[in-house]
Amino acid sequence: MSSLLGAIGLRVTASRRRVWLAGFALFFTLMACWTFASPMTAAPDEPAHITRAASVVRGEFNGPPVHTQAVIAGITRKEIVTGIRLPERYLSLNAMHACYSNKAEVPAGCATSFHGGSQLTDMTTAAGRYNPLYYLAVGWPTLFLNGVDGLYAMRLLTAAICAALLASAVVTASEWRRPGVALLGVCAAATPMVLFLGGVVNPNSVECAAGILAWASILSIFMAPDPALLKHRLARAGIASATLFCIRPLGLAWVAATVACALLVAERGTLRAVLRRRALWFWTGIAGAAFLGGEVWNLTHPDYSSTGGTPMTARQVASWTFNYTPHFIIHMVGDFGWLDAPSPEATMLLWPGVIVGLVLLAWACSRWREGVALLGIAVGIFLVPIVAGAAEAQLGPIWQGRYLLPFAAGLPILAAFAIARYEPLGAAIRGRLVALSIGLLAFADVLAFYWTLRRYLVGSNGPLIPVHAHWQPPGTWVLWTCAYALLLASQCLLVMSFERMRSTTFPRQDGLRPTAPQPIAG
Repeated sequence: MSSLLGAIGLRVTASRRRVWLAGFALFFTLMACWTFASPMTAAPDEPAHITRAASVVRGEFNGPPVHTQAVIAGITRKEIVTGIRLPERYLSLNAMHACYSNKAEVPAGCATSFHGGSQLTDMTTAAGRYNPLYYLAVGWPTLFLNGVDGLYAMRLLTAAICAALLASAVVTASEWRRPGVALLGVCAAATPMVLFLGGVVNPNSVECAAGILAWASILSIFMAPDPALLKHRLARAGIASATLFCIRPLGLAWVAATVACALLVAERGTLRAVLRRRALWFWTGIAGAAFLGGEVWNLTHPDYSSTGGTPMTARQVASWTFNYTPHFIIHMVGDFGWLDAPSPEATMLLWPGVIVGLVLLAWACSRWREGVALLGIAVGIFLVPIVAGAAEAQLGPIWQGRYLLPFAAGLPILAAFAIARYEPLGAAIRGRLVALSIGLLAFADVLAFYWTLRRYLVGSNGPLIPVHAHWQPPGTWVLWTCAYALLLASQCLLVMSFERMRSTTFPRQDGLRPTAPQPIAG
């Protein structure tokens, strides 16, 4: 095993490019497994996002408002959706999952197909007021792929964008002196829900991946300063921030929280030195332009939806959100489909358990500043949904745990970076910690994947091993389950090889520098 880890370490970690390619290949294939294992439209609001993307690439950035009603959390809402014109086959999207969504015991075999002609017809999309940039990036395959292949291509493009962002976070973590622990934080932040979202058509997936990259890059700038790596880290931070600004208005809050925590735990003198770098102002300008463009779009496309009947007060929405808090934790780890395919109990015990263990160890070995930052993130995970829900009380209780993932990713990443920074454990114990933690995460992840796939094959009450499945993904469920398990095993080997290589003597090649924090010259 040690010789295998050494061989992997020498090959993969020889250059920044190889590390990025390895991270991209790993995360892209993991999310691609979710792409094919999830029935089409069996993801939150996927029909609306598909029609939005298909209309945007056909030049329909705006459309007339259409008043309708929807029931969310048992509350009737008056929604304002957007009128669009698309080929009539897109009308079949909402019916594809209708027979089994929110009916966990019903398999997906009853789903209808993506069918219909090419004649343009009127329809609506609930995502018509979202920033069009994501939809431009993923919608173009529908211009020349008319069937379900075009929809799968949109999913795979989403996976590629998310994988590129997560691969950059892997590179950032690999630059730490103790990269095994740092990489563990990135892997813990990429929950099964993040991977699931990355395999479907939903801009929330890109938001989650960008949030992970923002935490990894901004924290690295201030916690492990290195003048040779600053330019690359600023570029990654700028790309992550610009991406967050282009997804939804909360992007500013996520970036501000990340920067605030990074400044709190920064090495002395780092901020002054970073402010003198031209690269900072270049990427701040890029992110600022993205922020201004996003805000112009948000201000000119407000959501005038509201609850039906008597509007809910801010206190009522805050109370509902407070009572629903435990469900948000489940959502962030993994509640798949239309919130009708929760992870098994083992996953819900193991994944938060690993994160709590990292946080407690980081708290025990760090300065008070890291402790305050960790506490602030933990409190924020609890308070942000309550405050955000109360601020938009006219929309009713619409908050879901996945909305919080770009912020919550900071908890395991900061904890892992603090452990890597202070090195409270010896090499042997640290190696066992990394191996045990990444192994438990991989086991929890594959359980969540199989449990969700089984729900679609035979329903939640079906046999544990679905020999006679009512629905089959392309390539059969055995293929994707085995592929997912093998990919997670590869993830374990990658993290453990990094831990082993940097724990001994590692060659300083192509900017991968196992150095202690160094002051950044102005």
